[in-house]
Amino acid sequence: MKAALGKQMFDNGLSYSVINTYRSAMNLIFAPSEEDRKNINRLLKGVAKMRPPHPKYKFTWDPDPVLSFVKNWYPLNRLNTENLTYKLVFLMAITSASRTQTLSKIKITDIIKLERKIEIRVTERIKTSAPNKFQPLLIFPYFREAPELCVAHTIETYLERTAQYRKDHEYLILTHKKPIHPATSQTISRWLKRVLKLGGVDTTVFSSQAFGMHLLRLLREKVSIIALECNYIKDKRRKIVRLIDLPVRMINRNFPSLSVDIITNPPHTKPSPKSDFGVKRNE
Repeated sequence: MKAALGKQMFDNGLSYSVINTYRSAMNLIFAPSEEDRKNINRLLKGVAKMRPPHPKYKFTWDPDPVLSFVKNWYPLNRLNTENLTYKLVFLMAITSASRTQTLSKIKITDIIKLERKIEIRVTERIKTSAPNKFQPLLIFPYFREAPELCVAHTIETYLERTAQYRKDHEYLILTHKKPIHPATSQTISRWLKRVLKLGGVDTTVFSSQAFGMHLLRLLREKVSIIALECNYIKDKRRKIVRLIDLPVRMINRNFPSLSVDIITNPPHTKPSPKSDFGVKRNE
């Protein structure tokens, strides 16, 4: 990539991220000379100062109205399969801060029911999978004080509801329309966006990827959402910490406030031969 091409891209209004991406791709294909490399680096430093990159969100959405809306989807046995599926994916997404790909890779054989909680060990390869890196372990305690927001109870009800047409499908989340098949990450993302819209969130601004920023912000403010134990991958925790100081865009709707406890686990320790996924089971 020549510096002249980078200047032309800058004059056309392209951002620093786009120009830098072009630079990386072209450097991989065409090995630049040392002089070109220095000129390109100087150009990108100037672009970064004149047109600095910005985060996707300058403010975040208020989760309380959406949670209050989802809370009204109760009792679960009176919900149709579509709304039950929407409630399941929303509660799992906001309490675990997991990617939709992670949710789509959950197998029913990886769900462990214990007396006080449900453990889900994601064994499939996902975006964050890497050598010497922990796979996600999702833990959802039974929240008996508010069963209408209990993730574990919702998972149990969903398994009972879908048992009649699950057949040989091994993944937890299935589509609610025929033909029944495991839901993809794109489908789950669309469902989450629909729930946000029903709860009053402006979905033209926020997408289904805007879930991870809420959990630690609410922990810091001691505002409760739902009882959970969340095991964060270290890199993911660091990314979310950068987002928790965003201001909240309030929704002008008269929903009651919600108060439920949040529980977190300490960071993972180094894996040992006697513990799967590097996480010791505490019961």
